[in-house]
Amino acid sequence: MNKIWGVAAKLLVTVFLPLGIDLNVQTAVQAAPVSQSTDGRFRIEVQGWTAGIKPQVITSKHAHAVYTTYNYKVGSGGFSLTQAKMENDDCIFFAHLESIKAGQPVMLRLTVNDPTVKQAITLADCSVQPAAKPKDGTNVSLPVFIDGPKAHYRIGPAVAFQPLGASVYKRVAQTGLAAKVSKSSNGLMYEWKLPSKKGEVYETWGILSSNLLVNWGNKEAIHQLESASFDFDKVLRADGAYYPNEETYRPYAVNSIYYNPANLDGFRSLPFLNNADNGTYFEDIATHLAYASLQNQTPKGYWETQPLSTWLNNDYKLQAPYMDDRRNADNATFLQYYIRFRSDEEIDNALDKWDRYAVSYIKSNAVQLKTGGLLVPDYRDNYGHTTHIALNHHIALANYLLERYISTHDVALKSLALEMIKGVELTKELWVKPNHDLYYSISQRLKPTTSLDYRELTRDDMAETQRLLQKVQGEPSPALQFLIDSKNKWLGLQ
Repeated sequence: MNKIWGVAAKLLVTVFLPLGIDLNVQTAVQAAPVSQSTDGRFRIEVQGWTAGIKPQVITSKHAHAVYTTYNYKVGSGGFSLTQAKMENDDCIFFAHLESIKAGQPVMLRLTVNDPTVKQAITLADCSVQPAAKPKDGTNVSLPVFIDGPKAHYRIGPAVAFQPLGASVYKRVAQTGLAAKVSKSSNGLMYEWKLPSKKGEVYETWGILSSNLLVNWGNKEAIHQLESASFDFDKVLRADGAYYPNEETYRPYAVNSIYYNPANLDGFRSLPFLNNADNGTYFEDIATHLAYASLQNQTPKGYWETQPLSTWLNNDYKLQAPYMDDRRNADNATFLQYYIRFRSDEEIDNALDKWDRYAVSYIKSNAVQLKTGGLLVPDYRDNYGHTTHIALNHHIALANYLLERYISTHDVALKSLALEMIKGVELTKELWVKPNHDLYYSISQRLKPTTSLDYRELTRDDMAETQRLLQKVQGEPSPALQFLIDSKNKWLGLQ
């Protein structure tokens, strides 16, 4: 992994009243917030009905970012502007308008005091492509990265959603959500008109920086941006990453999204945290997803999947919300790697909390084999229902425990991980199909299920286990290598 620390940028976002009173100290506010950088490169203004409402100002200070949210409540809805000021001095902003009666729009204005646009880059068909440079009288109708001599920023059109519940939002096709571009006295001005309609949500987000967000000369950084972009099917929001909804989930609608706690995009961003080589975008995304995750951790210590899974409900009576140990292991692994780069006591404490839950969950729900070893079910709901044991889930959780042991030297976590790996070693023959492919899962009665295994994921998970075993006990597992070789033999026949 690359070293994180790059040269600190010069951008500092603060919030002012029109008269210039600093609001970072949560002074009472009577007008819409206005944000600007200390060097004057960026300015955000909010106009409309918010001017007559005193907002609730919430500031959350973390080791590597400070979040300030201005909430303007109207009945059950309202408008919020969240600004995440990063340690590298970048700023991510999120604007959110929800459930306001018709005829009460909000105007969001971003002024960029950099008169020259050197280039504009967009992602079309999942690939980086040049875009038309914004100029007076044009619209920003697609997400775009814009670079100038002094200012670098990512913005896009507003998006409309219909909340369906259980973290599910349906995309609503609407016109008029593009950002309108006009000249300012020393650069460009972008204006979004967030319309108001009862039962719908309107959002836009962006990143503002005095540093290059993406190093367009680095092919690996571009490939990472293309594969982990929030400009297609996934959506970045103030509370984390939302993924395309699954047809077996309820509620469900075509073109809907749901909150996915796995934070795979954060994990995949970690190798790109060297800002000098890659740009600051990846650090911004990883940091935001890490801190958003802390807000979503349940009091018990895990991260929920909120929609109902009809498949799991039909087969196991699993209710929503529930704990998915693969998504939790993925998120916890991301957070563990993050704090190896950047020490953070708050995140470490959140992982301690997850560790306590995970250990309790494993000990209370695992299938204990007669000759030793454990096999851990994938899911658990609030009513105690559990499910099958998928090999990829089981291995990913064991891998996390080994990673955490390496960081904390907690021998109990290592011992539990080795018991889980022993469970696979003792049942290795059960996982192999006659054609050398692997079964996706087995029941708690140790019978194979009919679900198809991933093409490469489970094999790659076990390869990671082998690396970790070599590190913690000096040798890999012959049984896991048997399963890896079997999968590779099947792949070679395809």
